[in-house]
Amino acid sequence: MSTVALPNEPSIEQLRRQAKELRDAVRAGEDRALSLVSEHHPSGVPDQPARAKFSLASAQLVVARRYGFASWPRLKHHLDVVAQFTRTPGRIQVGANAVDEFLRLGCLTYADDRPERWTDARQLLLEQPEITEHSIHAAAAANHTERVERLLRADPTLARVDGGPFA
Repeated sequence: MSTVALPNEPSIEQLRRQAKELRDAVRAGEDRALSLVSEHHPSGVPDQPARAKFSLASAQLVVARRYGFASWPRLKHHLDVVAQFTRTPGRIQVGANAVDEFLRLGCLTYADDRPERWTDARQLLLEQPEITEHSIHAAAAANHTERVERLLRADPTLARVDGGPFA
């Protein structure tokens, strides 16, 4: 059984649409759809009368297995996990607030990294040193270890809190 990679930035709505289109194509007897069902559905291609009742759940199973997942719920769970942990640096608001701007400028993003950004981050920190006072993320990015320790002593849950412009 061959599989294909998920599209970039997949959504459950997009995949649900694919499943509905597949269901309709199977009901219409389209060769490509029947081939996918033959390859990915454990029961294979339904006979002619049963095609008219090919269910959305069956189509979702074919879509999930086509992308390498054992079931639709597992595919959905994967998308939920990806969405929970995905950070998209290109979609942040520049200059939203001083802490987020410092983190945007000073942290590696793999999108727009250049020495000028780090210089701008240093300059922002010189102009507004208080940005590391109450933000564990800014204090860590600025390597202010004593502030990080103080913040963690006051609230240990900060060690697991998402923050910054990408949260």
